[in-house]
Amino acid sequence: MNLYLRYFDKEALVHNVEDAIDFLSSIPEIEMDDDLADDIRDYAESDMYYPKRYKVRPRVYFIIIKTEAETMLDFKQKKALRPAPVENRDHAAP
Repeated sequence: MNLYLRYFDKEALVHNVEDAIDFLSSIPEIEMDDDLADDIRDYAESDMYYPKRYKVRPRVYFIIIKTEAETMLDFKQKKALRPAPVENRDHAAP
């Protein structure tokens, strides 16, 4: 599982959590501390596949998205999307 990270025009596709933390630490506006690093590790290890956003300051966030994409190009072309679960619909629309 890889992680796509974006903060305004800064973005990265990394192959492990430590690289993600290093990338975020390199951005001066993001105050990386142990709690944030632990939360990012927990998200990466969890079964959740929805994007997660973290508040930097009011109305300013960075996002992390789990992906199967191996390259940024694959991610941008949406070649590694997880299929959405199909809902069982027992009744027809009126």
